[in-house]
Order: sequence, then C-alpha cells, then structure tokens
Amino acid sequence: MLIRDIETRVLPVGIKKDFHISYGTIDQMENVFVKIYTDTPFSGFGEASAIAFITGDTNKSVIGAVDLLKKDLIGLPLDLQLIHKKMNERLYANSAAKAMIDMACYDALSKKSGLPLYKYLKANKDSLITDITIGIDSLDVSIATAKGYFQEGFRIFKIKASEDVDYCVFLAKAIASFSADIVLRIDANQGWSEKTLKSIVSKLSDYPIEYIEQPVDRKDFKGLKTAKENSPFPIMADESAVDLKDVKNILAGDMVDLINIKLMKSGGIYPALEIADYAQAKGIACGIGCMMESSLGISAAHGLALSHENILAYDLDSALLVENTSIKGCAYYEGPRLVAAKYPGLGLKEDLW
Repeated sequence: MLIRDIETRVLPVGIKKDFHISYGTIDQMENVFVKIYTDTPFSGFGEASAIAFITGDTNKSVIGAVDLLKKDLIGLPLDLQLIHKKMNERLYANSAAKAMIDMACYDALSKKSGLPLYKYLKANKDSLITDITIGIDSLDVSIATAKGYFQEGFRIFKIKASEDVDYCVFLAKAIASFSADIVLRIDANQGWSEKTLKSIVSKLSDYPIEYIEQPVDRKDFKGLKTAKENSPFPIMADESAVDLKDVKNILAGDMVDLINIKLMKSGGIYPALEIADYAQAKGIACGIGCMMESSLGISAAHGLALSHENILAYDLDSALLVENTSIKGCAYYEGPRLVAAKYPGLGLKEDLW
C-alpha cells in the first residue's frame, strides 16, 4: 500500500461539561482528523486531540505539521518504521500530528487485512476495564459525579487533584466509602509540592490508592525521584515521560514505579509500542491514558492496550466525556468495560468524509 494523498479536517468534539485539572480548564474541543488515501480501496482515519498546555500542540500547529509532512509521506509505502523516520527527520515535536498520521496508517493497514485493529496487533482479548476521571470541581459536585459513575458500575476512579490537600483527601475518602472494591488513582498533573505529597499520602495511607500520577513538574526529575522515595504508594510518570528517550532517562534514574503512555505524547501506536517494550524489559509496568479523544482515537489506544501484556492500567474514558455524533462505530462502553470495535481498522462503520 502506498500513500496517495493526505487530507485534514477539523470536526467538533463537544465537551459534555467543563473539565478542570490543576493547570487548566477544557471547556470546548474541536479535534483535527486526518484521512490518508492509498493506492488501494482502503483509506485510513486518525485523530489529534491538541491540548496546548499539555503537549504544546494546537489545531493550527497540527494542520501545519501535516501540510509540511505531506511532501515526504506521499508516495511512501505504509511502513510505520519508515514513516516515523521520515516524520522525525522533517519535524521536531508535534507529537499529536504524528500520532494522528500513525493512527490512520494502522487503520488502513488493518482494514486491508480485514481485521479490527486489536486483532491486527495480535491481541487475544477484545475488552478491558477502564477507570473514570473525576475532574476538579466543588466537593459536592465531584462526589455526586463519582456517585453517578459508581451506579453505572465503575469501581476504578481517577481523582484530579490540586494543591488543596483537604479537597483531595475528603474526595478520596468519600469515593472509597462507596464500596469495599473501590480502587483510587490520584493525578496531580504536576501540581504538588513535596509538602503537599507528604501531607496527602499520610492522610490516605489506609485507603485503596493504586498509584499517584505525576505529582511534580515534568522537568523536576529530582522531585520525581524524591516522591518515589517518600510515597507509600507507587508513583507514575506521565508528563515527564513523553517519548522513549524520556522513559530511558527516568528508568535509568530509578525515578518512578510506573510509566503512563498516551498516543498524543508518544506520537502514535508505533512509538508507544517501543516504550512499552522497553519498560517491560526493565521490569516496569505501564498504564495507558488519553487526552480528549473521541471514540476514534480511543479505539487506537484501546487496540494498543489490548495487544501489549505490559500495559496494565487503563485510563481510556475520554469518549465518555465528549460527544461526536459524526462517528459511527469504533470502540464502545458497556459501563466501565471498553469493548473493541467489530468493524475492520479502528472500527468506523462509515467514513467520516
């Protein structure tokens, strides 16, 4: 299969309610989608969720990156190693744009094979249990939101946290009181000081905290290591672990217990597999998360998660937080269970355009 053309469009991905984390609020989303035409009847679609304060990407930069990459990619075979080599030679960073192209290539390749992505990647299961994220809000609203998801069957909750120790501790204890089988994950999104970390973990030492995600600034590697040494709970790197180079540096310094993979950070499925392989070789487990992708982008992350035995923690809930009525098919939720698409590729029932 050869790439014949690449086309982008911006489509609305509606936020059901404002989503607050420690360093920003997401109140509206329009994601960039790409269509890769090949010399066969099979085309591929991908999605970029560009959140500037996380990856530095914007919709304009994603579209500009694709326009720049076209001349290097058109005419190439759908060889992911070659495509990533060409993209990285031409363009520094712009991971969301690269992820979108990577996703579309996998979509086309697995469509040609007649297989859903997870089967193309040789996964032996078709579903997983995701957590649900509770954004920062008033305590009453956050508890009510969590209670609603609990009633839908969710038992794994990711709490978005800030420097407000009392809020985090009270919310964690409230959610834990729902049931004995609750699992909590706390994501500080770089928002904590060493003092905040110590205060929160001391007050939650008897609670079911699976891990604490990115407690300190992404560049504060000393602080990350200190967090690992001082926390009774495992520490996961997210914003600090953008690509394989970052992961190698973090693991060489014994800074964390877990690595969080996101396609929008890594640049797609192909480099994400490299990260998961490397972490597995070092005896470090991975989680997989998302930005604000629709079910199309979630299908890509889902296929990757199902296919790699070292990806063990699933935070693939964004398609529950957004809505895009133009997407038919793709991975879908049965309560907290995320089930693979039944159609080939990423599972679109019909082309987006």
